[in-house]
Amino acid sequence: MDWLQFTRILREVQTGKHNDAIAGIPECLEFPHHPSSLTQEMWTVSGITMSNFIEKSRSNYFRVTDVEEFRLLCKDNGLQPLTGETPNKRGEVGFILADGKGVQGCSIHEFKRELATLLDHGEVCVVRSISYDEDNVEEIQGRTIAIRKDGRELLVDLDDIYHRINAKWHLDTSPTEEE
Repeated sequence: MDWLQFTRILREVQTGKHNDAIAGIPECLEFPHHPSSLTQEMWTVSGITMSNFIEKSRSNYFRVTDVEEFRLLCKDNGLQPLTGETPNKRGEVGFILADGKGVQGCSIHEFKRELATLLDHGEVCVVRSISYDEDNVEEIQGRTIAIRKDGRELLVDLDDIYHRINAKWHLDTSPTEEE
């Protein structure tokens, strides 16, 4: 399994596009934390070293029904909580999942249901993520997930642009990575 195959499988698992994609990951793989927690870790998959994988991920600001429960959720999932300081954001919270340096929390998919129950009525939590290998620009990933109080969610992936190009302009454009 090479780097590109691994990141494609990981993206499929994270986005829920192919729940059985995890079968493509070797059993010998030992994740340091959760599969999305790859930041600045040195580990090997079938002889491939991925030492410079960077992930940056954060939420918007939103209102919750219980700020203390939200802080506990952040602590339990390794997130850096944010508190709105400007007049527009007072009373709102957010979080950083990964900053590409020291903060590396759990995947949003591990706690999204619990988070949804804490959202105030009419609020939406939007989490934007990018990840890449700083030594290889072939595989740059980006996704955004929006979660409502009722648990409904929307997901947008950077690679969705290829489908939109085809649908709108009827052109077949290949992704940046070699296949």
